Amino acid sequence: GLPDAAAPYIPSVFVPSLTPEVLAKYGHFGVLNRPHSVVEFFRRGLADRVKEKYVLVAETDHVLTKPMPNLATDATADSPPLAAAHGFGYMHASSGHNSVIQYCWPQGDFKSLQAVGPSPLIIEKELLRKVAPLWLNCSYILRGRPEPAHRIQDWVLEMWGYTLAAAQLGVRHEVVEQLQQEPSSLWHTELDGEPYIYHYTFGLEFTTDGLPVTGVGEWSLDKRHFMDRYPSKRLEP
Repeated sequence: GLPDAAAPYIPSVFVPSLTPEVLAKYGHFGVLNRPHSVVEFFRRGLADRVKEKYVLVAETDHVLTKPMPNLATDATADSPPLAAAHGFGYMHASSGHNSVIQYCWPQGDFKSLQAVGPSPLIIEKELLRKVAPLWLNCSYILRGRPEPAHRIQDWVLEMWGYTLAAAQLGVRHEVVEQLQQEPSSLWHTELDGEPYIYHYTFGLEFTTDGLPVTGVGEWSLDKRHFMDRYPSKRLEP
């Protein structure tokens, strides 16, 4: 990637994206750049700039709503370290997924998997270093075969790549209920409680009377309106 307008204000490092040729081999699945960038972050020594023991893996559409403490936990004499993650309803595995799991982990089965993904994630930097190469490799394997996309929603295959890698390496997670929420007018869900992260993944579409609609509403706020430009500082009402 290349520096953007925020780079002067936020300490940033950049690594080369996957080439168009590589992405074409995997159906132009651009989200493969996520594990790829983490692998490169470590391989190029850029992670050495991070002096903290723990790191937060987040996305560009994550809005932090309040200061976030370290929700992960250190190892004790009785338990291994626990990363902190968000639980996704669509990431639950069942026995019907075992054939897919075994592409990446021949000895694994669905009971070992947690319904989490690689973001948002608070994890020891050295655990992430350990997981990243296998996360990338599993993502390539799952995206490169037809069966996983039939058994799993294809847009979450890279998330499964992380979950499989973490389970295979014995990395466990504390699922934090209020780590993230994803409000949506389409799914009639609103903010419930006080999450640390507002995941701005769904469009917010309403009538002027405040009723949710499935198309573009009279009141509309959707990141997809700004694919080629930054939103203005003062949005139209």
